[in-house]
Amino acid sequence: EVTITGRGFEPGARVRLLVGRRPNNLDVVERLRAGPRGRVSAVVELPEWARPGREVYFALQTRDRDGRVVSEPFRVTARPNRPERVSLTGTITNRGVECPVMRSDDGRTYSLTGDLQGYRAGDRVFVEGRIAEASICQQGTTVEIRRISEAE
Repeated sequence: EVTITGRGFEPGARVRLLVGRRPNNLDVVERLRAGPRGRVSAVVELPEWARPGREVYFALQTRDRDGRVVSEPFRVTARPNRPERVSLTGTITNRGVECPVMRSDDGRTYSLTGDLQGYRAGDRVFVEGRIAEASICQQGTTVEIRRISEAE
């Protein structure tokens, strides 16, 4: 997995995340929405063709295609085992000790690590991520944020 982050977008802007073997030949793999502070963040799995030794390029592009930034080549070094993925809807609370905490709609508590993109206590959010193998957080199960957005 690779974490892609960007900033400087208009709040709420629609942004495409692209990936490919060459910087001028990229495919859309995710559609994101900038948070309230104009940031985007996503954790993407490497494509099946991305084997150790190969290079992968990533890009963020505005929906209107006026703004586009392409990464330097990412060199694949290994393909690790995939951790458990989760999708949660709930409310960020102000009860976090070491990390922000979210109470999901089913009443469970999750600590969050990663970029909250400006979301704060009281905000209702949808989070996609993975269960952390190790964490300094002291409350509930820790979720490494892959994507966060306003809950519908």
